[in-house]
Amino acid sequence: MRLLNTSNVSKLEEFIGDVKRPQYAILSHTWEPGEEVSLQEFGNPTKYAYKKGYRKIIQACAVAASDGFRHVWVDTCCINKESSAELSEAINSMFQWYRDAAVCYVYLNNLPPVGPDPESETNFASSFSACKWFTRGWTLQELIASREVLFFDQEWNRRGAKSDLCELLSSITRIPQSLLRHKAQLSEFAVAQKISWASGRKTTRPEDEAYCLLGLFDVHMTLLYGEGPAAFSRLQKLVLQTTGDLSIFAWTDDDKSGSEYSGFFAHSPSQFHGCSQIQIDQEDIGIYRDPGFTTRGIRLEAALVHLYAEEGDCSHDHQPVLNLHCTEGNACVGLYLRKIGGGRYARWNPRHTARFEAINAWKRRLSALERYGRTMPTQPERLPRATVLPIETLLLPRKLDPPPINPVLSNRRTALQMVFNTGNSGLEHWGLLPMPRSHWDRHDQVFFSTNKINKSWGAAFVEWQRGTDVLRLFVACFYWNYNCETVTMLGVFDGMDERGIFSLRHALGQVEFSNSRGAEDLIHEAIRGDRLCTEPPLAVRVGGTEASVGWELRQEERPDICVNPVTVLEVSISLAGQQDGVAITGDQTTSP
Repeated sequence: MRLLNTSNVSKLEEFIGDVKRPQYAILSHTWEPGEEVSLQEFGNPTKYAYKKGYRKIIQACAVAASDGFRHVWVDTCCINKESSAELSEAINSMFQWYRDAAVCYVYLNNLPPVGPDPESETNFASSFSACKWFTRGWTLQELIASREVLFFDQEWNRRGAKSDLCELLSSITRIPQSLLRHKAQLSEFAVAQKISWASGRKTTRPEDEAYCLLGLFDVHMTLLYGEGPAAFSRLQKLVLQTTGDLSIFAWTDDDKSGSEYSGFFAHSPSQFHGCSQIQIDQEDIGIYRDPGFTTRGIRLEAALVHLYAEEGDCSHDHQPVLNLHCTEGNACVGLYLRKIGGGRYARWNPRHTARFEAINAWKRRLSALERYGRTMPTQPERLPRATVLPIETLLLPRKLDPPPINPVLSNRRTALQMVFNTGNSGLEHWGLLPMPRSHWDRHDQVFFSTNKINKSWGAAFVEWQRGTDVLRLFVACFYWNYNCETVTMLGVFDGMDERGIFSLRHALGQVEFSNSRGAEDLIHEAIRGDRLCTEPPLAVRVGGTEASVGWELRQEERPDICVNPVTVLEVSISLAGQQDGVAITGDQTTSP
């Protein structure tokens, strides 16, 4: 670290490694193109004496000397920017250098001095707020890191201190006063909230949008000028790895012409503008295993939330949501998802985040989910209803190909849809639990494959109610991929104990999507005798009434679901003497 000597401004002193540095003042300012003095120019006064930057250095040293400091650090002339190694060290150390400084002098080159007109001081707040210094990326960490900050106008008149102007500074920057007064730690604030403080700021180089935030997250990065927006993507990856804070996904895309789908990393800090009120529950940090990264994206173990629409609003039916474990006001914040592959999800509708009822005792719920594998509904008031789904491994792409590519349809080769027809039986569809979950799309209510695998399987545990009577069926379809010979099985759980049903569900949950034979063997072993049928009809009873279950397979063109024809398995249930009725699809409430 180089420091200017205030008694001899042309003298630079260097402090390397563990050498104890003296107390020093530090300058914060905005650069003026062509007016700043570099380290290379500093040894030749004839080249820089006329520049505004030199006069700025002289004034900073004079103020520091009058305050009793013998050393000053100024970024323009104390860093050798021609050395990539030194520049990298300086940028990665910048937050610490401002934090360790005895005082920070902020020079506001467009803040007019106090004039003879009394109103000039009255209008200080508006003039102060309009200063360019508040729009630059690098000055954010300089304001937060420095404990004592003094502000000077364009004629170097002192206009106030950080401690005195804290309320005004908070209103300008949206940084909480508790942090500006150093009564709170940076680690107490959500990642999304911290990035939001930089959302309205600009940097000369696009890479600096990321580099100027390193100190806020206490991370270090290799500088790669020329990589452009990729620097911000690298920063997000590093922050997610070190914090596990999922609020980093809470950004929104304000581009109305943008895609309906996106990856999970933002393009720039500007997309976090609406995150200034995001808060995290420290107890929820680390509730899941640390995120992992592959060439295909972010690997995350999480329990998704299923939102059900309020009465009269169908916009969120069957919509899975990733709970970010952060809140805004009294609502939990999440992301709408669409499944695009086996365990792979894209972000849907990135112009909005999901809001839903806060889920209390989240850890106890997750423990129960792991123990029983069941969904657990909550009771809403004004926010959408939410159901916690079992934990699964998600693969989230950091970015997606730009439109017009639809990541859902472009990743689907075949699809299987189950349709249930209960006619006029009076049976009410109570729930459906699909397996394997990795290839079940809750939004479109279909199983799907993403490649030429011809041994795929799909199954469902289905329940209906009629009064106090319950009918529980197991429906399975094997080798259903396009142009493959399909095998269908139906089973009834009458006479099976709950332990046997749970064991079958647990065992099937471990079977890979492409292992139809393994799934078949498990089902034959668990559901024996005439309770399992491969040719229609299957005879069942609903309470004291005899009933018959039949099924048929067909192909349908559904370009909104799949580029190839969809395999439709229609299951019909009729009670003795009943006429055929209208078919329904999918899970209507919670899983059985």
